[in-house]
Amino acid sequence: MHLFDSREYSACRAQTRKVLSSFLARFTYIFTMLFRMWTHLPSAFIGRLHWFE
Repeated sequence: MHLFDSREYSACRAQTRKVLSSFLARFTYIFTMLFRMWTHLPSAFIGRLHWFE
């Protein structure tokens, strides 16, 4: 029976937390960019149409 090393466990948890935090930050960044594009797209499109007239 292998006794679980506490240092190994904490290192694994730190690595998992780092990966999860980086993934969450990337997901939040992509979601914010998509949301900003989605909210600003109609106004930018209308402004561009007015600019072309």
